[in-house]
Amino acid sequence: MINFPVICCDDFFQQPDLIREWLLSLEYKSTSNGIHNGTRTDNFFDINREFHNKLAEKICSLYFNLEYDFLNWETLSTCATRSSHYVEEKNDIRNRSWIHKDMESGPIIWNGFAGIIYLNKEVEDNDECGTSLFEISDKSIEHMEDLSYEDSELKKQFHLGHIKEKKSLDTYIIRQTEWESKFKRSICFANYYNRIVIFPLDMWHRIDNFGVGTGEDRLTLNFWFRNIYEISKFPIERVNNGIL
Repeated sequence: MINFPVICCDDFFQQPDLIREWLLSLEYKSTSNGIHNGTRTDNFFDINREFHNKLAEKICSLYFNLEYDFLNWETLSTCATRSSHYVEEKNDIRNRSWIHKDMESGPIIWNGFAGIIYLNKEVEDNDECGTSLFEISDKSIEHMEDLSYEDSELKKQFHLGHIKEKKSLDTYIIRQTEWESKFKRSICFANYYNRIVIFPLDMWHRIDNFGVGTGEDRLTLNFWFRNIYEISKFPIERVNNGIL
């Protein structure tokens, strides 16, 4: 059951320039297994715990009144990500992520949400480098939690730069195109400075472009709240509490 509605809120940080400046000063690393594109910082919990905690409260305040609602979660990850185009042609499918969910394998109840805060001041085309949410159009994948093992491994190898030969690249493009054909886009959020977008963990989505078209890295702040417990009512429960 989805307990959290999708949220888009502009002007999220009161002082976004200071946040951006701090994020640009941090160290970014590539993932050794290729599971993610681009580079990421360590979890803010390990870099600046005060910022991590205040960020969590600010994000949760979009769903809860924290003066009255008590909530807890099993895991919370917060970090910044930098990425750029893989190929010069900006609309090439290789410049966007595979449609996926932000879920992990394991016997866990995925009651939570993920989100992104855009922190590029200048973007060539705001509509083309944001985040899109999708619904399944092919019933054959209705019960899939994420990519198949083969496609997941193909994606990792591409992120690691191991797919270079034309034949292999053609296979990559064909497989990603076939996967996208199984979905229909339900909504697209444009990339505007200091905009936050939040969606349930089990919602299909993608990064529409790894670059912003200005020569600058795409800079975002990312977060994942997993296994949230709340003693009163979740947002969707409050909405559905009535006859309408």
